[in-house]
Amino acid sequence: MAISGVADVRLLKENSEKIVKLDGEWAYYDTVFIDYKAITQNSKYHAVYCKLPGIWDHHFAGKNTGKKGIGYGTYHICLIAPKIPLGLRFERFNTASRIFLNEELILENGVVSNTEKNYQPFARQKYYYFNNESDTLHLVIQVTNFKHFAGGATGPVIIGSEQKIRSLEFQTSFFNLFSLNLLCATALLFFLLYFFRVHDKPQLYFAIMLVVVSLRMISHQDAFIFDWLNLSYPVSLRLDYFTLNLMALSMFAYYFTLYPEPRLRKINVGIASVFTLLALLSFVLPLYELSMMVYYARYLLISILLYAFTIVIARLIRKKPVAPLIMAAFVFFLIFSAFELIYKGSHFELYVIFTTTTVVLFVISQVMVLAKRHNDLIISQKMLADELAHNNLNLERSIQQRTIMLERKNKSLLQSKTELEHLLKTKDKLFSIIGHDLRSPLSIINLYSEILWEECDDNERRKKLNYIINASGSAMHLLSNLLAWGKKETGNLKINPSFTGVDQVIEESVQSFHGIAEAKNIVIKTKSDNSVVYADRFIVQLIISNLLNNAIKFSHPGSEIVVSAQLIAPAPNGKVRISVIDQGVGIDANTLQKLRSGSEIITSRGTNDEKGSGLGLIIVKEFIEMNHGEFFIESEKDRGSIFSIVLQTKMWS
Repeated sequence: MAISGVADVRLLKENSEKIVKLDGEWAYYDTVFIDYKAITQNSKYHAVYCKLPGIWDHHFAGKNTGKKGIGYGTYHICLIAPKIPLGLRFERFNTASRIFLNEELILENGVVSNTEKNYQPFARQKYYYFNNESDTLHLVIQVTNFKHFAGGATGPVIIGSEQKIRSLEFQTSFFNLFSLNLLCATALLFFLLYFFRVHDKPQLYFAIMLVVVSLRMISHQDAFIFDWLNLSYPVSLRLDYFTLNLMALSMFAYYFTLYPEPRLRKINVGIASVFTLLALLSFVLPLYELSMMVYYARYLLISILLYAFTIVIARLIRKKPVAPLIMAAFVFFLIFSAFELIYKGSHFELYVIFTTTTVVLFVISQVMVLAKRHNDLIISQKMLADELAHNNLNLERSIQQRTIMLERKNKSLLQSKTELEHLLKTKDKLFSIIGHDLRSPLSIINLYSEILWEECDDNERRKKLNYIINASGSAMHLLSNLLAWGKKETGNLKINPSFTGVDQVIEESVQSFHGIAEAKNIVIKTKSDNSVVYADRFIVQLIISNLLNNAIKFSHPGSEIVVSAQLIAPAPNGKVRISVIDQGVGIDANTLQKLRSGSEIITSRGTNDEKGSGLGLIIVKEFIEMNHGEFFIESEKDRGSIFSIVLQTKMWS
């Protein structure tokens, strides 16, 4: 039988830098494992010519399972090659494989078998270097697939000079390492930027996306997956599909975070949910169905890219900002995805160029976008700083003006303070004069007037003495009120509460008004149950004196006044009511309301035309509150009045 699938690579003699991709016609022998001797010497084997890389679902389906790509067989190609050091590069075979060069087994991936029980899949990129000593090379590849939807090679078999293939191997490693380092370094940079500006969320999302893309690239590094982690091929396939969907999800989420479209929110959430579900399915789906999803995932990815690209175009039409490099990255990504879909990795150099260019362009575009955001932020901060400086200048001017005004006011206040201190000293002198120099003469006048009234038998003289007694008594009472009220207003009145017997205070107060009451022929009666209150004794006596003076003033001659003290609540929260009851002129409703509110000073003349200051009831109301007491007034016009105070029997602070 004639040799089938002959490929002439004699161009290598002229230029050792040339490489030849063995993607021409191959001879494929279905459901049989044979070597090149059996192929060339035994005519019972019939070949099906195909193109490598050959995705098996395009050529045959499992006879028993009905699943595409299930089966086993042998690839063969005959090469006319120069006698120089050569190299072979094999992309991943999504299957188990054994590779022979002439009679020598040069590479083996997994365990090939004609049954699924003994079959063990494995796929990784391989290189083989040798010194060719024969004009004719027979390359035989035995393959088995029971697990993968798209069995066969994922890229071309390449032959060339050893120097060129080694250069190709270095380029692959270099570009992979360069892209991975670029992604990791950029991710670290943006994590640090986010650390210093935690409110700038796009930086965090971009860093996370770069980490995910790095994981995606790592999942395609055979040395890391198989040598370092020692993973099986089925596990690596699941990891590949998981990182693919995770990468698509992170890129999709980041883009729509950077350029939000509120009207498309539901659609975007739906797409993100689909990617999340597909990523989770990578852990539960059977391997064959999973490989089918991996195979068709490229169509989904292109659809999503077209969707995002359409939105970018729509943004441009609506004159919304879009970074030019993002547009370029989209175009490159679309071209690269379409190129991979059409040629299925058969043009390796373009694959490397497009992959590296897309990664670099994408990173640069995002860096420029975020750099522009930072630049805008810096400009905004500079504007804010200028505005703040301007406001500070205005504030300093305003402060200077107000400082001058305050200095003027301080001078005025200092002058007023000096005047006030002078007035206070004058007031203190005045109170001293009132308290000492006026009290003594008035007391003497009142005392001797009462003595003369008792010794006199002449009614006319007694009547005149009554006027003197009433006038001096009123003056004495007014003087006491003025001194007490003045001390309170100036803050010099100190409250010294103690347990005080009420009956003794009442007797002393009644005794001090004996002459005035007798001169008006008024009888003062007392009723006390020997109660004790906790209050300032001087103030209690002053309050009772004011109430007695008020009652005498508005009582008719010959009437009666009753002063009583009664315990109305027992200990521990005991209370004592002290009342002054008269049969005088009473108070009308309007005046009574004003007295209770204490809103104004009310003066009126007594039954003997006595004058009043109106200060007494105000002092009673204010001083009783200072002693934690209560003040009550009950009265009707022409029917007398009852003035009552209620004091506590327990200690208070």
